[in-house]
Amino acid sequence: MTTKLSITTLFFLGVHMVLNAQSISGKITNNKGQAIPYAEVSAEYDKEKFYAITNVNGNYSLKVSKNNDYRLSVFNNGAKVYTNTLKVVGEIKRDIVVNDEIKEKEIQGIVLTSRKKLIEQKVDRMVFNVENSIASQGMSGADALKNTPLIRMDDQQGISIVGKSNVNVLINGKMLNLSGSELTNYLQSLRSDDISKIEVITTPPAKYEAQGNSGLINIILKKNTNFGWSGSLNTSYQRNTKDGFRNGINLNYRSNKFNSSLKLRHYDNGYSPVGTRDLISDVNKIYTEERREDRNYGLGLNYSLDYEINKNSNIGVIYDYGNANYKMDSRNKSRYFTGAISDSTLDTHAKHHWKTPTHTLSAYYDLKLDTLGKKISIVANLLNNRPNKINNFITSNIESLDESI
Repeated sequence: MTTKLSITTLFFLGVHMVLNAQSISGKITNNKGQAIPYAEVSAEYDKEKFYAITNVNGNYSLKVSKNNDYRLSVFNNGAKVYTNTLKVVGEIKRDIVVNDEIKEKEIQGIVLTSRKKLIEQKVDRMVFNVENSIASQGMSGADALKNTPLIRMDDQQGISIVGKSNVNVLINGKMLNLSGSELTNYLQSLRSDDISKIEVITTPPAKYEAQGNSGLINIILKKNTNFGWSGSLNTSYQRNTKDGFRNGINLNYRSNKFNSSLKLRHYDNGYSPVGTRDLISDVNKIYTEERREDRNYGLGLNYSLDYEINKNSNIGVIYDYGNANYKMDSRNKSRYFTGAISDSTLDTHAKHHWKTPTHTLSAYYDLKLDTLGKKISIVANLLNNRPNKINNFITSNIESLDESI
């Protein structure tokens, strides 16, 4: 009988959050002890801001970057109902009781209390009204998605919907034919201030031909009400064992009939993972060490042009170009033992360079049928994707230098 033991260790140099996670969690209730669902919770320190939304049971959980004193705030129905300073050391549990009574403002005899709910549950979708979220302002579109209930998003795993195996992203009801890092960086180029709402569609309409257990994320942008030219510039820095940057430029133009938008995006992010793996049996042992240098970088543009034929019909085109690059330089050393005797030591040097230029073109015609939102849409899509992947590696037995694989 042979017994095997496998020990795997993977860590990232310079990242201590894995070993020392900092988070704040708890439950938010009103003064009657009732849970407050879909309240906004934010933790701020200096220029850093972290955000979460309570679930239907009033529970929340948000991660912060480091141990520190944070300004913890709760927003409900568009109003700040709680704020206090909280010292965070490791994982902190903080239940909060707030007074959620609606405060009415009277202006010359008129009482203003009406506003859309932050979260709306419909038969086939959940709607997150970003424009009504106080805590979601001043961030990227990707960050707004991360804060949306039912959505999971990160740089490595991409975008997913809880309980769904596949997901597609739409902008104003038009399919966005991007994936992976290109999709992430396109969303980073959007500003949350320009997003009206995010629809998480768990039961897609038949026209999208959803296959299997799929879902849709429809990002509805605010209409550009400013005539003439407008624009914005955004840039962000992040540290994932290496310095990383994301940059974006948005230019918009609107006239009586024409509405156009140009978005430019650029990103450059790096990682330095280091890993070890030990495979141990009664007789044989393999000890493996690996060092890697990963780099994701690229640029892209998105241009849209919409022409209003009349008050009930529009025609337009959307073009997107992305040039994504991924480079990996890996050094792997594996030592093989039989008992206490070293059989060989294999050294593997691998280099990957993947280029993925992508062109997408969409042309559409929309005809409104009534004031209830019914319409006919005719859409034509063209996708051109020609990836170029180069994988080079060489393995040598450094105990016998004349052997190579």
